[in-house]
Amino acid sequence: MILRFDGFCQLNEMVKNERRAEALAGEICRKSKEICPSCSPEAEMGQASMLAVISNVDRRDMAAIESMLSAMRPEMEKQDLVLSWSENTGAPAAKSPQIVAHIKSVHTIRVKPPRYVYHYTNADADSILSKGLVPMPSSSSDKWRKNAALEYPAAIFAIADDETQWGGRRLFEIDTQGLGNRWWRDLNFASGPAIMTFEPIPASHIREISESERAARSEAKKAEIKSSESAARAEEDAFVDAIKKGTASYEGKDPAAAGFRVAAAIASNGGKEAIEWYFSCDRSEREAQSMANMSAASGNKAAEEIVYSMFPGVSREKAAKWASMSKRL
Repeated sequence: MILRFDGFCQLNEMVKNERRAEALAGEICRKSKEICPSCSPEAEMGQASMLAVISNVDRRDMAAIESMLSAMRPEMEKQDLVLSWSENTGAPAAKSPQIVAHIKSVHTIRVKPPRYVYHYTNADADSILSKGLVPMPSSSSDKWRKNAALEYPAAIFAIADDETQWGGRRLFEIDTQGLGNRWWRDLNFASGPAIMTFEPIPASHIREISESERAARSEAKKAEIKSSESAARAEEDAFVDAIKKGTASYEGKDPAAAGFRVAAAIASNGGKEAIEWYFSCDRSEREAQSMANMSAASGNKAAEEIVYSMFPGVSREKAAKWASMSKRL
């Protein structure tokens, strides 16, 4: 399955064969127990990997456990899995010393990127612009090689957002059109815009984005957001005004996007159609109580009664109290 770039979900899909990974984590736990009878190993699922958490390790057995893990690594690589581990120096005293081993798929979920994706780096720009980008493993990175949880094989990482800093001062734009690379979700992030490829990217598909261009893009996006917000506000103003006049059309309007101003207009001037539209999405009883309160305060008894019929748990007493307080104010 190939997902579109914006089709990422929150489900844990980072370990494609979860049963196999769980079995391997169990094997690590069993072998650790054989090496160190006093330890307490446990397999569990993490955010982006299967974990084998080995607690209460005898210091004298540390080297033997790490040797066992090293011996298992080549076989896991054949199964498209990364095995990495380190001592958890932040483990509670009751569980320390503790070794945490991570098992995750190398090739996660295929994704179809947009035409342009972005790569951040501190590497020499001239080299990239002449030779292109070459996949490199975490072991070659001063920043990532000491983080066992984020270990990765030779790869190139990219994101769709050209504004967010992602591990480097320089920003390069990659044109994926005609590139032919296969892209995958970043093996260390269960969701979000980070993707990766295991194939080199020639210089002909890469250009550096200067600081001035980045600043211009940022300002253009701010202006676009401001314009969009202004248009949305104007549209809401017109909708609220139409509700108050009784001329509003609810066709094509998303009730889930209705904010307080729309709700207040419906409470004061809306009828059956408006109330039913507002509650046609998943709303809480608290929101229903608020609508009843505002309807009572504005004297819109018809709307108030419709809310009671739709939500039997809404309190008439609370609505009356709210209306009384509003009149005093």
